Amino acid sequence: MKYLLTILFFSFPALCLSAQPLSKSLVESAYSVSGQIDGIESKYPDVFSEMERFGEFEQEKMIKYLESSRAYPEIKKILNSANLTSMHEVQNIMTRIVGGLNSMQESQVSAEEPLGNMVSSLEANIESMRQQGAPSEVIRSMEGDLKEFQAHQSQIKISVSQVTDEDKKFVRENFDWLMAKISDFDEEMGGDEYADEFMER
Repeated sequence: MKYLLTILFFSFPALCLSAQPLSKSLVESAYSVSGQIDGIESKYPDVFSEMERFGEFEQEKMIKYLESSRAYPEIKKILNSANLTSMHEVQNIMTRIVGGLNSMQESQVSAEEPLGNMVSSLEANIESMRQQGAPSEVIRSMEGDLKEFQAHQSQIKISVSQVTDEDKKFVRENFDWLMAKISDFDEEMGGDEYADEFMER
């Protein structure tokens, strides 16, 4: 169920739980849990199919759903085998990885082009299209894309603000290893969107 990692990896909670600093062993444990949970999907098709109803920023609801499902006893065994206590701990690790990666990306993007300039450019493009008489549905689509972009950037700022300097240092010093880890997981799951998400920014 690749959707599980999508929610945990690319969703940013309002609060980041206090935890031990990121390490390779912690990252390995989180990925191991995600992979093993994907592996039991066929045993609980009804449970995992229901997860599709959760939105991108509804990871808390998704976790509560899993914890109340008939699949959770086996999920709990998977967590225990990785020396993790709950899905919240997996979420926490994933969130901090994303925050560290976002911190690096934000610094690079800010140096190349300030975010405010990017937003102003998009707004100017929409206004230009409106003045040229573009169809209303095109304008609405562009405005929707702009709102989505601004919301995503806001979430990125939240994720960056919650990451400790120690975690940022870990991500910075182990960037190549982390990207290889993400790419390896993509390959195992039959896609490459996680690595591409960061490489394209």
